[in-house]
Amino acid sequence: MKPEELIRHFGDVEKAAAGLGVTPGAVYQWLAAGEIPPLRQSD
Repeated sequence: MKPEELIRHFGDVEKAAAGLGVTPGAVYQWLAAGEIPPLRQSD
């Protein structure tokens, strides 16, 4: 999924960030990079 698709799905950057449990700044970084990095999970 591209960042633009994510925002379309949730409606706006703030809602996308809240839905994923990240900051809006992270979503803006994804938009600037043009991709969403893989989620990191701890063991």
